[in-house]
Amino acid sequence: MSEMLNCSVARSDPQVKNSEFSLGDISGIIGFADRELSGAISLCFPRNTAFFVYEKMTGEKVDQIEANVRDAVGELANIVAGGAKTILSKYGISYHISIPTIVVGKNHSLAHKFNTPIVAIPFQVEGKPFTMEVVMKVAKKS
Repeated sequence: MSEMLNCSVARSDPQVKNSEFSLGDISGIIGFADRELSGAISLCFPRNTAFFVYEKMTGEKVDQIEANVRDAVGELANIVAGGAKTILSKYGISYHISIPTIVVGKNHSLAHKFNTPIVAIPFQVEGKPFTMEVVMKVAKKS
């Protein structure tokens, strides 16, 4: 992401999330699944971080979460999920990814239905916060 945005992106320590409420105003969600693995990756941005990221991607300033901002957040989620898929394929793990779903609204709910812990990974892009949430379930082998 730092290369695409041409700015620094810093990661903090992951933590288990104990709430279904998003840590942002807009979230891009990509589901993934195969026979042995299913889950989702969510990128959750406060509105000002989403505006900053959109401006870095397009050169355009915005002050509303409009269609272009939603598309940019969805594209970022797609890039992250695709990158993870490439890395995991080197270890023999493969899965299919969904098209992005975008959810907008302060304190919106992201109720992942996998009955497993949600890992929240805080990031900062040029000092502006966002969070990646990862939830996954590995099928029991018979």
